[in-house]
Amino acid sequence: MKRLLFITLISIVLHACMHELEDPNWDIEMIVPLVNTTMTINNMLEDSSLNLSNNSEGFINLVYQEDFLDINLDTLIKIDAIADEQIHTLDSASFDDMVIADTSTIGEAITNIPLGSILLPDGSTNSIPALAGIANGDTINVDASKYFKTMQLYKGVLIMQIFNGYPTAVSDISLTLINSTNQDIIATFFFPLISAGSTVSDSVSIAGKIIDENLFAILNNMDVNASSGPVLIDYSDALITTIRISDIGITEATAIFPEQQLTETFKEHTFEFGNAQLKQIKIKQ
Repeated sequence: MKRLLFITLISIVLHACMHELEDPNWDIEMIVPLVNTTMTINNMLEDSSLNLSNNSEGFINLVYQEDFLDINLDTLIKIDAIADEQIHTLDSASFDDMVIADTSTIGEAITNIPLGSILLPDGSTNSIPALAGIANGDTINVDASKYFKTMQLYKGVLIMQIFNGYPTAVSDISLTLINSTNQDIIATFFFPLISAGSTVSDSVSIAGKIIDENLFAILNNMDVNASSGPVLIDYSDALITTIRISDIGITEATAIFPEQQLTETFKEHTFEFGNAQLKQIKIKQ
């Protein structure tokens, strides 16, 4: 009986511990090298401007070098060139009035008359008779070289002014102003009467004219009127002829222009320098 019971218990225990057979498996994380090579610092820093050297302690010295004068600053800071061209014509230039004066004394006129200096001596008091045509085709040289050599005008006014310093009136004055080089007539003036001690003037437009530095003022005619009784004969008394060119507008000229400012322009420019901080900048022109 006991033996039967023991066999039964052994059977139950073995049956309870028995498992079904299972396939074995495992999951392991591993790092396995696929490629093997060697890399040195020479491979990492391939630069012709780098020098590598070992010191006595085994350290590696990296020396970077570049010629300073070969550095292109434009790669560091780019400053765009600004070219600004302005054209100025002569009409933007101003020209002061040109004034040219000539003096003709009564002494010169009297000495040109036969026996004039004997009949009307300097410093005497005499009556001056009427003298017709005392000037006939006389030429007065007008020198404008201190102003210009030649100039072509698109505008301008020529003013002729005569002051009579004689002790008697003069009349029928005809005067022509011409260029000395080509004999072109610039203007003609006529004054019927200029009383003693008085001034007369007349003006004409000279727009479109070409004027040379040397001009001729031809006195075509001038009569001296008889004085009202005896007068003091002073040979220094004179006719003063003044030629004034005003409101000048020049198309082309060889001239001495007065110092002046033709134009003034203010402009603002912006440059992008990134993080660069400038201490000094120079403008070339």
